[in-house]
Formats: sequence, structure tokens, C-alpha cells
Amino acid sequence: MVVVVSTLIFQFLKRELGNLIVTGSDVNEIETFKGKMMKECEMTDLLKLTYVLGMEFTEIFEGCVMHQMKYASDILKRFKMVSCNPLSSPTETNFKMVVNEEEELVDPTLFKHIVGSLRYMCNSRPDIAYAVGIIRRFMSEPRASHLLAAKRVMRYIKGTLELVGNKRDRKSTSGYLFKFLNAPIS
Repeated sequence: MVVVVSTLIFQFLKRELGNLIVTGSDVNEIETFKGKMMKECEMTDLLKLTYVLGMEFTEIFEGCVMHQMKYASDILKRFKMVSCNPLSSPTETNFKMVVNEEEELVDPTLFKHIVGSLRYMCNSRPDIAYAVGIIRRFMSEPRASHLLAAKRVMRYIKGTLELVGNKRDRKSTSGYLFKFLNAPIS
């Protein structure tokens, strides 16, 4: 793969980006690009990417696996769920949630922090996306049942914390690819 960066894009990169992740299949092209960037602007090469913005990258023979095991552990600690009982599903069967005006209100700030953390986990855990999507609908006036549903998702995360896909063939691992000008950028 050859990375071609136009002058306009290069000027944008110099001016706008504080952090830049460069990736590709041709190590020589990557090194050439980094060399040009280092000549034009102040830059530190941190070598291989292992952790950024809560995302961990583990190199395997076939490429790279992105996961959020550390981030998941951190949110379990943050919300005091480290010693909770793990569950095997993020929601109950036929999961439906409603507003019960008579039910006790919970701290909306705490609830928003939990839901925000869980939404970020959806980047690498599509298995929780449905449950988190339902729970987030109740952020304006969270009730006790909504908090319990959010905690159930965290209990599920606790039970599946070390599952980063099938260790042998990685077939259950999901991912995404974004391209800009026909070149992968994320």
C-alpha cells in the first residue's frame, strides 16, 4: 500500500492534529511518511500503538486486535462493581423499560456517567449496544429500575471481561474500517 498525502492534507495534518496514528501494511511507506512529518513539525514517534483513548491494541500474526479490557476494568472499579456477581447476558429476556412515576429517582449525574461509559464500551462491544441504547433513553429522569438495568450491563461486562474473541481464529471479534481518499485512517 502506498500512502499518498496531498499538500493540502499535509498542511491540515501539521496545523490541526495534536495526536496522529499512522498505520498501514507497508512499513517502509510508514517510515517515509513519519520522516516527512518529523521534518515539517515537532513530533515524537511512540512506536507501536498499544493503548489510546481507552482502546487497547494487541498485535497478532494476522494483524491487530482492538479491545477495551482495561477500560472495562476501570469502569467496574469506578462504579464499585469489581466484586459484583457476573451475568451471562446484558439484558433480561423480552427486555422492556418504562417510566414509572412512582419509582424512586436516582442521582442523574451518576447515571449519566455510567451510561456514557457504557456507550463508549459499545465501540468494541456491540453485544451491549442494544441494552445501552434502551437505558440511555432515560437519562433525563433516571429511576431505580433504570440504574439496575445499567448495573446489569456492568455485571455482564464483568462476566465477559476477558473474552476478546476466539483465541484461536478470532472469528467472533468485530471491528470497523474507515477510509479517507481510499486509504484506511481508522
